[in-house]
Amino acid sequence: EQAMLSELVKHDMEDVWDEGNEPLDDVEEWRSASTATRFMTHVQPSATINAGVELAFLIALPAALALMAMPEVIVRLLFEHGLFKSQDTQVVAGLVQLFALALPALAIHRVFNASFHGRKMMRTPMTLTLVGVGINIALAISLFGTMGIAAIPIALSISAWIQLLLLAWRTTNDGLWRPTGASVWRMTAIVLAAISMTATVLSAKAIALTWAQDSFMRLLGATIALVALGILTYGVFLIILRGMPPEIRRYFTRRD
Repeated sequence: EQAMLSELVKHDMEDVWDEGNEPLDDVEEWRSASTATRFMTHVQPSATINAGVELAFLIALPAALALMAMPEVIVRLLFEHGLFKSQDTQVVAGLVQLFALALPALAIHRVFNASFHGRKMMRTPMTLTLVGVGINIALAISLFGTMGIAAIPIALSISAWIQLLLLAWRTTNDGLWRPTGASVWRMTAIVLAAISMTATVLSAKAIALTWAQDSFMRLLGATIALVALGILTYGVFLIILRGMPPEIRRYFTRRD
């Protein structure tokens, strides 16, 4: 990395000429060119990664919390028919909650992996993926005897977050990612909005299930209403807390 940056700076020195093909005497102008090179090499990827992490978190976190808040509603709607009984719904709903813990980490994986793929550095993400798989298998085998089938989603969630931390550490260590204060604030706002959404959905879930009873159409309507309520609550709190990423704001405010 340092060698590549040094080579780019060397080319900057060779390319900074005035119109008379004479070297520029002003050292500050060469420094400006060198700074531009560093900006393109480090600052621009950092901004792109920040944007990607924010967008992935914006979608994945509320989805994960929604799956954790109303798993029995979704499982009951999709699968509780025929031989699939209410006790099966409870078992599967518990597994859905555990699998949902891994969702934000798995979504953000793609952002960090893309930063390595863009630089044609395939070894690092492959190595960290193998580490994650190894942790996943080891935990699943060691926990299965005491926790049963729940060991599988637990192992997946733990390994996914460990792999994410390793990816973030490596990207930061390479100088490609530096979370900005604005990015940290938006991520915090997303967390607060998602928690508010979850609390609202949990409060309304009991009422919706009581109204639905054993009717499939009522359960479908209750599920749609809970999802709509969650999206509305999440969006309102995002706006109040100013947690909407700039890319989303530009999308809704642009004029064709």
